[in-house]
Amino acid sequence: MNKFISGLLGVAAVTGVLVGASPAQADTCKSVDIKVKNNKSTKILALSVDYRFKEDGVERHESFSNTEVAAGQTKTVALDQNLPGGEGNNMQWMKLHFKVWCGPSQTSGSWSQEYVSQADSTFLAPVCKSNSGKHYVIELPATDQCGGGN
Repeated sequence: MNKFISGLLGVAAVTGVLVGASPAQADTCKSVDIKVKNNKSTKILALSVDYRFKEDGVERHESFSNTEVAAGQTKTVALDQNLPGGEGNNMQWMKLHFKVWCGPSQTSGSWSQEYVSQADSTFLAPVCKSNSGKHYVIELPATDQCGGGN
């Protein structure tokens, strides 16, 4: 009977370890570029992004230097970013934190409050692979205007 109880205790210990174990996190996806396609009639200031990979469902935030994107243009706003949790995983969505230029001209006016775009999930190739020239493009719709919200 002692062997039986000892065996049960061993199984219970292993089960406890397995139940308490957290899922393995994917490695960081390295050297990823983030681009913004600005469909607005005015320039924007790209501030940072939120993103989530499908496999783990964790929302993450990635900062970069504030970058202006002219009206109607596509521009790389972040070069060589390292995205934790991404290696080999599928980008589910990205949201851009940005400001909109509000004023009568490109030189006269001011930046709006900070907005966060709707989640963009229209990636052509969502799988993240390190050092592969990977880039994600976030497309801002024309409806995001001064005082108009996101």
